[in-house]
This record gives sequence, C-alpha cells and structure tokens, in this order.
Amino acid sequence: MRFVTITSGGWDTHQDNFNGLKKLLPPLDKGFPALVTDLAQRGLLETTLVVWMTDFGRTPKINSAAGRDHWSTAGVLAWPGPACPAAK
Repeated sequence: MRFVTITSGGWDTHQDNFNGLKKLLPPLDKGFPALVTDLAQRGLLETTLVVWMTDFGRTPKINSAAGRDHWSTAGVLAWPGPACPAAK
C-alpha cells in the first residue's frame, strides 16, 4: 500500500486572518480538486482514498488582532475516494 503525505503550513491565523487566507486558499482551491479530478479521469479514484483534514477549526468570531483562534469542535475532513459518493 502506498501512502503519501502533503503538509501545508501557515494556517495558524490568530492575526490578520483574511489577508493570510488570500495567500493560503488559492493553491488549495486549485490543487485539491485537480488531484481528485486527475485520479478520477485516470480510473484511479476507485482504488485511492484521498484524505484532507485539519486538527481543529477556527472560531467564527474575529479576535482583536483580526484573526481567528482555535476551536476544537469545528475541524474539517474530506475523503473523496472508494465508496464515497460524489458531491451533488
């Protein structure tokens, strides 16, 4: 079984959240769907499980430094792959 890990740092946006996300989100917005699409087009998505996750989420409230603090009850998880229906 092959296993690949990709790490993307810089998401600890306690300060200047919105400007930070302007830099962080575009590569993710392009890369994640491109990976899933490529795997599907090559017939590999049926035998590949892609997992994207965070260790915790961010508060909905903006703090005094224009950032968002840790919120352990709001993590993110996506897993396109075998037996996972496509989003509608």
